[in-house]
Amino acid sequence: MCSSDLQQHAHALYTDPRSAENVRETYEYASVARSLKSGQVLDLGCGVGRLGKVIAKRKRSDIELVGIDITPELLKEATEGYTALLEGDAHHLPFKDNTFDAVILHSILHHAAEPAVVAKEAARVLKPGGILIASDPRYIGFLEAIKQMVRKKDDAYADTHVALRVNDLRIFLTNAGLEIDTLKCRDPFGPLIAIPCDMLKFSKLGLAFPIGWTVNALDRIIERIDVTKRIGLMVFARAHKP
Repeated sequence: MCSSDLQQHAHALYTDPRSAENVRETYEYASVARSLKSGQVLDLGCGVGRLGKVIAKRKRSDIELVGIDITPELLKEATEGYTALLEGDAHHLPFKDNTFDAVILHSILHHAAEPAVVAKEAARVLKPGGILIASDPRYIGFLEAIKQMVRKKDDAYADTHVALRVNDLRIFLTNAGLEIDTLKCRDPFGPLIAIPCDMLKFSKLGLAFPIGWTVNALDRIIERIDVTKRIGLMVFARAHKP
């Protein structure tokens, strides 16, 4: 599949309003937005701009949100909430050291050819005392085997799409010079239910919102009672730059 085809595939996937997974992820971005303080924030791998839409909806004028993504087709959809948008590579960020008060990496590292390099670049542009929030699919052996079977004829999924173990994320962030405040697993049901519903076209029957809302609410309930923080299909970290 050529580059333009990949961009069109990603555009169709991430902009589909009938996708339960897209609805679910909107709630994830809302959670990120609630945790942000005022200042300059980098949305690294901003895609279609879901974080920007949430920031705009919440009227967070105290946040100067900058988005960067390597896919121009996705950037065209990022029309709200950003003070600047750039096309660029997460491995080579076009920003000076110590620029941002916060950096967001939502489902970015598992796409990267060199995730350790991306983590170091994110840390480089973060101000001392600034926070980094990262979230990526968690590596679970049997699920990865199933995903490989489902996707083996889909050229849109590159070999570099590799889910992360908890320790992978720990190593990436600590080797980048960050201190981890929170490292946990989350979302035990959301992706497992929403994505198959999308694949089976259930969500296109007008069920995207109720499915997305329900699985997000279920995940938040389980997250509150899971004292081990080891239950989940996503690995999440919040770190700061000393």
